[in-house]
Amino acid sequence: MMNDLEIANISERHWIHFFSKIPDRSNFVRQATNLHVVKRLLQESLATELNAFEDKLHIVDGLPIPVCKFARARFSRIFKGEAAYGYCASKKERYYGFRGHIVISSTGVITGATFTKANVDERDACPELIEKIKGLLLGDKGYIRPELQGQLKKQGLHLETPLRDNMEDK
Repeated sequence: MMNDLEIANISERHWIHFFSKIPDRSNFVRQATNLHVVKRLLQESLATELNAFEDKLHIVDGLPIPVCKFARARFSRIFKGEAAYGYCASKKERYYGFRGHIVISSTGVITGATFTKANVDERDACPELIEKIKGLLLGDKGYIRPELQGQLKKQGLHLETPLRDNMEDK
């Protein structure tokens, strides 16, 4: 993945006529960040064009986005007040940062994505991601919550998760 400096250098070499009023990299990054609404609309348009919202099978998952090593977190000024401490069950480790949440169709097209503070439960972020889909939603054990399943069922979405060891298969 390219970093901001590489993107700014490529833009300066090839597309400077589009960015004539942006004098330096920091301004370029600020302008690119302001385009998040346009990027989201473009992604939704592509997903619609690829019929991803019509797909009857989707997968939801969350992933940790650490912003620094856990040992340095209390000294870090990066995202101070915005990032939080969280726990990644699959890696069995604590981290400082954010949590990404994503929903994809069975063909691999992203239909929803967001990120939250690391201490926000992925089940709480799920309703924001699934507004336009119906059918079957596959999630991991982290999405087990009867209230969430009931809420999604009202929207025409059946959430299927694996059982925990102490759960009875009905």
